[in-house]
Amino acid sequence: MLMATVAQAEGPVPAAPPNADPANNVHTTGWGNKLKQAGTTGLVQLAFSIFCGFFVFERLFRLRQRYLVPKGLADHARALWAAGKFDELEKLKDRHPSTLSRVISFIAANRRLPMSEVSAIAGELVSRELDIHNQKAYPLGIVATISP
Repeated sequence: MLMATVAQAEGPVPAAPPNADPANNVHTTGWGNKLKQAGTTGLVQLAFSIFCGFFVFERLFRLRQRYLVPKGLADHARALWAAGKFDELEKLKDRHPSTLSRVISFIAANRRLPMSEVSAIAGELVSRELDIHNQKAYPLGIVATISP
């Protein structure tokens, strides 16, 4: 009778967690066990995460100031323009590959055309280059949308 009273006072014995090792009475939470519990959905999300990680690092290394507007390039181009060294300005895109150098080279090569036309085309060149950078980030948006 005393034993029944003690058992009732303690309440029901809790069940072991689903990922517990009953032989050692140890709670296991390894990566492999977590992936088993997650099933196919977990594997797909892990694959998306790895895929997304590659794009993040690619964007970190390729979307830098030196690829768009390198420091000092605008001042250097102004000095060349003032000195009338248009051939050097046209070759600027080969020596300093960047968005700004390609636009400056285009402007120097077409300096005899009306400024309104050159300006419109230069703006289009910049727009295209920025679109290319945005397109390279598009997979990140897809993964961010699908993953949750």
